[in-house]
Amino acid sequence: MFTVVQWNIRGLRSNFEELKLLLNRSQSAVVALQECRLGEGQVPPRGYTLLLPQGGSPGGEAALLIRNGTRFSEIDLKTGLHAAAATFSLEKTLTVCYLYLPPNSPVSKLSLAELFEQLPKPFLVLVDFNAHSPAWGDSRRDGRGRMLEEFTAENDLIILNSGEQTFVHSAYHSTSAIDLVVASPSIAAECSWAAHSDLCGSDHFPIFLTLSSNFNSNVAAAAYFPEHPDRSKTTRLRDGASVFSAEQEGIALALTEIKKLTKYHKNFVIYSDSLSVLQAIQSKNFKVIDIRRLYNLIRKFPTYVHISFVWIPAHVGIQGNENVDKLAKAALNRSSTPGKLICYSDLKPKINTYIKSVWQRDWDAEGANKLHEVLPNLGEDLHRRGEGAGRKLETAMCRLRVGHTWLTQSYLLKYEQQPFCYACDSLYTVRHILIECPDFQDTRRKYFSVTDMYRLFREVNPSRIVGYLKDLGVYGKI
Repeated sequence: MFTVVQWNIRGLRSNFEELKLLLNRSQSAVVALQECRLGEGQVPPRGYTLLLPQGGSPGGEAALLIRNGTRFSEIDLKTGLHAAAATFSLEKTLTVCYLYLPPNSPVSKLSLAELFEQLPKPFLVLVDFNAHSPAWGDSRRDGRGRMLEEFTAENDLIILNSGEQTFVHSAYHSTSAIDLVVASPSIAAECSWAAHSDLCGSDHFPIFLTLSSNFNSNVAAAAYFPEHPDRSKTTRLRDGASVFSAEQEGIALALTEIKKLTKYHKNFVIYSDSLSVLQAIQSKNFKVIDIRRLYNLIRKFPTYVHISFVWIPAHVGIQGNENVDKLAKAALNRSSTPGKLICYSDLKPKINTYIKSVWQRDWDAEGANKLHEVLPNLGEDLHRRGEGAGRKLETAMCRLRVGHTWLTQSYLLKYEQQPFCYACDSLYTVRHILIECPDFQDTRRKYFSVTDMYRLFREVNPSRIVGYLKDLGVYGKI
């Protein structure tokens, strides 16, 4: 299980002991901190590496703690925002970015887009956004909140917050939700978000983000009975099963054992730290086969038996939860249960990964394709909107990316020879016009300085590319 903690610590030095306690309880691989106020010679807690934004952060406001032994590579972000990011090598890669936006600092959709476009997917962005909106549990909406709502909708991003308050304003005796986690769609359904119940010396609650996806190849399940420890059950799932499946199996073990106790008790409570499984049971999401199995187990109980399900946050020192985790970890050393198959929903991501790898291999063989230089990696989001983009601009950018414009390809419709550049007598192509022709160099420098097509369509605002083409007098022929 991969756990990430987000916390506006309000001073690393003043809350250093609270941070160490939090790390000991959660055993988190990654901790994103805001308002660190790092001083000279500040060292991270033992066992962790401190990662700072490129060029530092004003006042040492943001930092990323990464547990030693966690495989990661830092991403060199080109942004004016207080942000840093790293890609973590698990069974599949995951990008974690932290971002701090002070209340009065300017921020725009464009600056956010430039940051998010640099993050390999899937990604999680942990941010103290200082933005208010009912969309994530706040009681009011401000301009920054409205802007973030629009940005996430336009870019198909998901805010994982459950609606719990994350900030306590002691002066005004009020609370708000300003600590957010933004996720790419492919990872959002696999995350469980929870706010800690204790401020731990700050005025922001620590946030726990648990990934219940197939990030570990080996998983086990357990059910712990505090009043009957001898009835506790464990099982190891087949290699390749997901954490979600293991959490379902743990509840199934509990239900199976509860059935034997109905002769002596009528009321039972099952505590689970898997919010995603409990929500699936509540919604009767039978697309997941094992959820139907759990529901059928529940239906078979006599009517006088009452079973309640209660969600509890993980890694906050709850003794029963700690005990069941130890049982599950011990079960990892055993062989998998015979006859227990892997659910198709666990195999589907592996099949998709294989299909994409074959597709990518075939695409790599298409090096002469005009689009290959612009989009070498399939699945990468290439679409970038300019400020106030309209249909004409979007059409022009699409034609430039694929290399098919009226200016450079109309000779095919006219059954003519391919044209040559009037300035340098080279073949007249989109690439030649945008980055190669030496005769256009002075004009080009006024708008951008990149020298390859890949960077051009990621780092340069579309409006500047259009301005360059208009200056050449060829935009109307795109």
